[in-house]
Amino acid sequence: MLNCDPGVVELNTMSDDHVLVTVPHENRTIMFAVSYVGIWVVIAASAGRVGIGLVNLRGPSSPQADGVSDNVQVQARELSYHRANVAPDEVVQKSSRMSKTRWYSMDLPMPGALRGAITTDEPIRHVAAFGWTR
Repeated sequence: MLNCDPGVVELNTMSDDHVLVTVPHENRTIMFAVSYVGIWVVIAASAGRVGIGLVNLRGPSSPQADGVSDNVQVQARELSYHRANVAPDEVVQKSSRMSKTRWYSMDLPMPGALRGAITTDEPIRHVAAFGWTR
């Protein structure tokens, strides 16, 4: 993936569930975001800033009202945007972003009452997703 010797790669864990993978001599940084909801773990990677928003619509015994699902999906998108937008400055500098950033978002197919979204400042070119049932 990085096309370099593993010894030159730097891993920096941030306090906000972001991990920066840096190849110092080539000035390349990949940001990983990790989020959890219920039993699910979602990991996203981007050459720029990335954020994940995961929301649990209801508890196992709560009823689901009409229209609530759409509002919760919007919450997931907004949360993913917020988490991407507050990404460390190190990523912004290395990706040489201007103040007018174009954001790309994608809703995630989540089971049951879960809603999710990913937002990044790089176009979403590839998605590898998997899951399983009990």
